[in-house]
Amino acid sequence: MPAVAALVLSACGSRSSAGTTTSASPPADGAAVCRTLSAAAVDSAKALLRAYTGVVSPGDVAFYDLREALGYAQRHRCRPAALGGALARGLTPTQLAGLLSNLPGSYVRYLRQATACFRGDLPDGRCVSPAGVIEPPGAGKPSGTSHPLTP
Repeated sequence: MPAVAALVLSACGSRSSAGTTTSASPPADGAAVCRTLSAAAVDSAKALLRAYTGVVSPGDVAFYDLREALGYAQRHRCRPAALGGALARGLTPTQLAGLLSNLPGSYVRYLRQATACFRGDLPDGRCVSPAGVIEPPGAGKPSGTSHPLTP
């Protein structure tokens, strides 16, 4: 558990000697937490493609997992290009098109931004924060469970 806490703190910010939290810049695309969450998003996308051929419901487990991975990647301020690279390596163009055709618009905008940032098709300023916010399941709700990587 201490190793996970150290990983999260190194990727998302730190504490000063006075005990106050310092703001963090977005982690580098190679930050371990961003690589892990991007890989999880690709795995969930593949599961979604295997399981569903019609419109995806928010109750579907693969959709829930994808939402969780994308939401936590955003919370950890992972740059969209990190996700774009994982998508480019993990999905064929046909699979990516199939995924985009089954997701809500906010996800489509974010995934298109991620792949465009990875390819270098967008200016750097548009590749720092996500095009649309995706909240992980249970976010902001007292009954929601936190992700193991979320402090």
